[in-house]
Amino acid sequence: MILSILHLAACLVMSGASLFWIVRRTHSTGFHRFLFPYLIVAGISGILLTLSPLLEIWVAYYSGAIYEIEAFKFRFAGPYWWIYSTSLAFPLFPLLGILPPIGQRPLLMAGIGIISVIPSLFLLLAPAFFSFFR
Repeated sequence: MILSILHLAACLVMSGASLFWIVRRTHSTGFHRFLFPYLIVAGISGILLTLSPLLEIWVAYYSGAIYEIEAFKFRFAGPYWWIYSTSLAFPLFPLLGILPPIGQRPLLMAGIGIISVIPSLFLLLAPAFFSFFR
């Protein structure tokens, strides 16, 4: 949960820095250098956020636990497959900003920061949402 909060904050700050660069209306020659520390923090927190479910999958398959393997097969082939797929892929999107053609566009980086926040928001708000309907 702490890692989700860190990733949420890092991506929102990265988006805010990108929007600040747009509002300041400077030329985009130094934008990539300006945004690089934010990209590193958001990227590392995204890697750590993705690493946890991947390690669970690896341990389930390596140990040969039949029920765990079936649970993961159901997660990625069941009706909510898109939630689990996005929770693995979206936190890694800020790493695309390391590439200069993508990282030099402030509006694109602001959008990537907002999109990569979706799984962290779901992890933080889902328990409160489901407890509301009990």
